[in-house]
Amino acid sequence: MLTPADESGLALMGILAFRDPAKADAAASIAALEAMGVSVRLITGDDRLVAAAVGRSWGSRPRVC
Repeated sequence: MLTPADESGLALMGILAFRDPAKADAAASIAALEAMGVSVRLITGDDRLVAAAVGRSWGSRPRVC
């Protein structure tokens, strides 16, 4: 278990971010499903705001679970 002493003397060396874009045909597939009346749900371990941004990138507003 870490203690506050374990966290002293540390220095931020940098920040790393990456993007894992959806497949090229994801937006068209989601749109086709929604047009057929399918209620699309996005289930993810990501933060709800991140998940909502992914849905917007599809041009959709899926329900985030």
